[in-house]
Amino acid sequence: MITTSIKNIVKKNFLLSCLGYCYINCKINIKTALGIIGTDSGTTHRTLSTQHSLNYIQSVFDDYKRYGEVNKFKGLIAEVGPGDNVGVALLMLQDGAQRIDLADKFYSHRKGHHHKKIYQALFKNNPNLKKILTGGDLEDEETFKGIYRYYGKDAAAECFFNTSNHYDFIISRSVFEHLDDPILALDK
Repeated sequence: MITTSIKNIVKKNFLLSCLGYCYINCKINIKTALGIIGTDSGTTHRTLSTQHSLNYIQSVFDDYKRYGEVNKFKGLIAEVGPGDNVGVALLMLQDGAQRIDLADKFYSHRKGHHHKKIYQALFKNNPNLKKILTGGDLEDEETFKGIYRYYGKDAAAECFFNTSNHYDFIISRSVFEHLDDPILALDK
């Protein structure tokens, strides 16, 4: 109760809000320097029902296509800050992408059995996905062919695009405001 009251006071005061965000950023940078990359940030699906997760995945996919003016995904795609679920990447594979690299400075905690239910429902709604992921373990997304995750400092957007990979699409949603240097990330 006291914590909630303090948060409400901080949210109402611009200076206190700025100081709060500075504190959070310092804490994150210290954790990162110590090699602690696990986080509860980006765990959208943790609290959603399977149906709400499916709706969210579809809406993100549709938004990427609509706002990016993309008729069909193809080739090599990078998603910056994909969070705890690869459902959007699966839909991009189904749409025609050959490979999706998911780059995230942090590892979003997740529970495999919960995501398995989401992937099973996604497959039920999109039968072509089963053909794409034949033999994949639905509790272990590392077995999903064509989807590759990268974590840590080298997967931060400011560093990730120093690779020799040429991407046909680079996409992101609600992430760039969290970058240490968004201009550097966009300059790559």
